[in-house]
Amino acid sequence: MPPKNLSSLAHWITLHSRPLLQSPWLSIFQQNVKTGPNRFIPDFYLIKEKKWAMTVPLVRSSLLQTSENIHGNDGDERDSSRAPIQDIRLLMIRQYRHGASNLSWEFPAGQIDEEEEPSNAAIRELREETGASNVKMLKDLGHIYAEPARNTNLGYGYLVVCDWEEEEDMEIDEGVSREQDGEVSPRQKKHEQVLDMHENIEVKAFSLREVLAMIERGEIFHGAHLGFCMKAYLHMTERGLNGLKEDHHGICGEKGHKG
Repeated sequence: MPPKNLSSLAHWITLHSRPLLQSPWLSIFQQNVKTGPNRFIPDFYLIKEKKWAMTVPLVRSSLLQTSENIHGNDGDERDSSRAPIQDIRLLMIRQYRHGASNLSWEFPAGQIDEEEEPSNAAIRELREETGASNVKMLKDLGHIYAEPARNTNLGYGYLVVCDWEEEEDMEIDEGVSREQDGEVSPRQKKHEQVLDMHENIEVKAFSLREVLAMIERGEIFHGAHLGFCMKAYLHMTERGLNGLKEDHHGICGEKGHKG
């Protein structure tokens, strides 16, 4: 019988653990675990992977432009319906995921190196995968376990603002496919990336409105990235345009920002 209330829940106890596979990427252990009084699982399989970090990057030009559309350069209030928070653009990447046998829209992310701070790893991956510059932290989004039932895989997320120049309908690198489905109007531009040998990554900026529509259509399906996107969306909604702009200027200063 399952526990009747939360107060009766307890941590499992690992009685024995035997490595079945150990590689630079992951390790698999067969364990004998005690789940409760006289309750045991003799062949529980635990997967251990390295920790990783990611960013939900806001394009700085869209954040400032959206705010100016509401208040104007002279500070006068304008119709907020002309530039809702959903007009802020987010930087995303698309790459092939072999487990899903499909191309996946995601946020920039990667494994944390030895003795590297998660926030530094997240910003490093953003720069390497997109070529973004002048990256500044807006909000620590906490951590997420991608699959906590049998995997130690732990990810850290951060809401950031960055520079990423963009132009409408500019050609992207040769060999990278481009879809025209009439539903998404991405802004795209060539950027200098620093990619691993097996990485082939497409970079585009979408408005928050478009990102939400892509989630609805199932075009963004990576569970951990959906989780951090939700955390970022809740923070952006709570802070609003004024709050996000204040956060940005509080970090960068009214006269600009440093790289």
